[in-house]
Amino acid sequence: MNKKVIIKVKSQILQEGKNEEINFETEGKFYKKNNKYYLSYNEEKLSGMEKNRIILVIEKNQIIMNRYGETKSKMVFKLNKKTYADYATPYGDFDMEILTKKKQVDLDKGIIKIDYLLNIKNLSKGKNSLSISFKKK
Repeated sequence: MNKKVIIKVKSQILQEGKNEEINFETEGKFYKKNNKYYLSYNEEKLSGMEKNRIILVIEKNQIIMNRYGETKSKMVFKLNKKTYADYATPYGDFDMEILTKKKQVDLDKGIIKIDYLLNIKNLSKGKNSLSISFKKK
């Protein structure tokens, strides 16, 4: 089951009283491998990270977001659990702390929603919401 899909990404970041929203639509792939589901796509220019590839690994108890390219990270989202990640950028590496507050997955309807608190050590703290929908192309 390797199918091409149209993906809509909506990311909201509330940080230091400022609200930023990024929306884009792109093509990607959705497939199952070794009892895990995968959704992959390239970030778009609107996100400011157009040189990155995202691969979401969707498991029963967690979602892993791998980012490859100009910036690299592996963010793990487990409901009500703190996880830690390295965020490698051309400007340096940063430690991240992630606390997932809400996680909704309905693969039959093509919906993934994650609300999480993000603390990039010594740089910023914010409340983030990521909403991804996808459908067969």
